[in-house]
Amino acid sequence: MYVQEFILTYGVTKLGYSREVVFNDTELAQLYEFYKTVKAERIKQYYNLFYVKKSDIREPELNYEQRLAWSPLREKIDEAAGLTAYAHYFLEYKTHSFCRSHTDNEEEIGKTGVTLVHASDDLMGGDSILYLKYEKDNDYEFDVNWYRDTPEGGEFVPVVARQDEGDTLWYDHNQKHAVGLVESGTRVVLISWYKGA
Repeated sequence: MYVQEFILTYGVTKLGYSREVVFNDTELAQLYEFYKTVKAERIKQYYNLFYVKKSDIREPELNYEQRLAWSPLREKIDEAAGLTAYAHYFLEYKTHSFCRSHTDNEEEIGKTGVTLVHASDDLMGGDSILYLKYEKDNDYEFDVNWYRDTPEGGEFVPVVARQDEGDTLWYDHNQKHAVGLVESGTRVVLISWYKGA
């Protein structure tokens, strides 16, 4: 498990993200049921998203029952973030869905939370991918080094940030990230964007 070794060696701050369980099982089930009630748009391409369903949580448009369901869940994720919410929305990834690598809009977004709300039993692919900054390992013994000019600091080291249902990944707006191609199954996430501190 390279990522675990990397965490132990370099610490979570070097990874550029953290993982937290914000919702208990009951709350996660409530979040999934709420998701089913929010109107979705089928997206062919929307910025970096491809072939997904996007459900914006527009609070003024929620009915009474939806507001009752969403309000305590929103308060919990917002409290965990410790910042002022900018937007919340759901994404449903199915076969052929993916998200191109990018960073978030730094003028509006300071922190992003990605909560895995539901993963079908047949889900293959669709993992969050984060790109770490390359740092030379001066202790690595080698026999060949053809690429001496690779500069340190470039964000091209991919890490698959595996999530279990209920896990929330947190990262800053400048963390380059993507979602791998979904080969089969369904993945539903809650995206939570927060304004900068």
